[in-house]
Amino acid sequence: AAAAGGGVAAFKAEHDAVALPDVPKPKSVLAAEERAARRKAQASTVNAIASKADLDAHCYGLAAAKTCVVGVGDVELNDLAAKYSREGYSL
Repeated sequence: AAAAGGGVAAFKAEHDAVALPDVPKPKSVLAAEERAARRKAQASTVNAIASKADLDAHCYGLAAAKTCVVGVGDVELNDLAAKYSREGYSL
């Protein structure tokens, strides 16, 4: 009855509760987190175009659902790349 008004901490103290060990994440969850981190890193990446092969790979060779944006000169596009990658743009 005393634990009812004291909350979780009072209940644990009254019953000598032992903390459960950390449960490892399943491999599928770890893999999904890794894919999400890789997608996020790729989304904010701005590709440097130094040759025709780079242009083909990063602009002309994109999937039909993507659009290429080319910035000329010293243009900071990382924030825009992260913002618009969800909408299918590649910078």
